[in-house]
Amino acid sequence: MPVLFLLLAVEAGFDVETFQPAPGRGAFLAVESGRTEPGWEIGAGAGVERRPLVLESPALAGSERLAVVKTRGTLDVHAAWADARWGASVALPIALQDGSGADGTGISSAATGDLRLEGRVRLLAGLAAGLALFVPTASADFAGGRFAVEPRLFFERAWARARLRGGANLSVRLAPERDFFDTRIGVAALVAAGAAEWRVPWPGRLSRLRDRAGFLGELAGEWGGAGSPAPIEARAALRLWLASGWIVDAGGGGGFGHDPLVPSWRAFALVRWEK
Repeated sequence: MPVLFLLLAVEAGFDVETFQPAPGRGAFLAVESGRTEPGWEIGAGAGVERRPLVLESPALAGSERLAVVKTRGTLDVHAAWADARWGASVALPIALQDGSGADGTGISSAATGDLRLEGRVRLLAGLAAGLALFVPTASADFAGGRFAVEPRLFFERAWARARLRGGANLSVRLAPERDFFDTRIGVAALVAAGAAEWRVPWPGRLSRLRDRAGFLGELAGEWGGAGSPAPIEARAALRLWLASGWIVDAGGGGGFGHDPLVPSWRAFALVRWEK
């Protein structure tokens, strides 16, 4: 019964989204490149996810579950610029979501999310550092609402003969604490993700797809200490390199376990233009 959830404190000013398309030239899906390539990149990502925020009633040992956000659609747009050493990017998500709501009566809302600003600097070949700011511009619950600072490290390595490259991002997100029912969104969270891109050496009649089509995979997670959510999610996509700097990704993914911020599944499409 929803009343069992209402016995606990509510503060809904946080974002349930765990997939944010990465800005910048050479980006994977949500993992940024460790290289700092001069030029511009503009992109947009559209996605849908199922049950990204589900709560369990501690009074009933988890047998009563409430899908606070049952379905969520997102449009995320961004732009990035870099020279040989420095880079900067800006991104803004727009979300359409519905669910049971905090009181079980149902929610349906369209909202802007938090504005994301980032600056980065090249440290070594394949290694960069950055600082991201999350500005609380969200216009609805569960779309954001916390000012956050996130120091980041980006790493990348390529294996040309295998037509393979890999990347990793590591960051610490610092933001005000939130308590949503029995879920604690802590002050600090360690965020880590790894990615791989394979430019498939298509054989035979498919050889025309060489340097035109490949696959990407990612594994991402975060940990905010005891009592905080620790979502882990895997994603995969088909990537197409088109003419004039256009790149298209189409794929999906899902989370592991029953963490409150783990979606059952997601599907997405990303479009980028690099110049």
